[in-house]
Amino acid sequence: MNNIKELIKEFCDGQDLDYKDDYSGRGMYGKNCIAITCDDPLTTLSQLFAYIVDSEEDITGFDVEKALGKPVEDSMGMSSILYFPHIKAA
Repeated sequence: MNNIKELIKEFCDGQDLDYKDDYSGRGMYGKNCIAITCDDPLTTLSQLFAYIVDSEEDITGFDVEKALGKPVEDSMGMSSILYFPHIKAA
């Protein structure tokens, strides 16, 4: 799981996206997870998925799906936040 977190951070750095590891989304009751602030959550998610699978790590699409769980998005006015309640903050 830590490899996935690092790859998500690398992806965000490379795409100039805001990465958060302390986001608490709707219905999380104060629990924190990782999140990405972006303009187009679906495109960001598909690019992230491809980035992780294409990395030099030995991670399959099934591994990524299992690690990410069910992503959630919330509107933040002009942008959105894509967060992963399944991936707990460190």
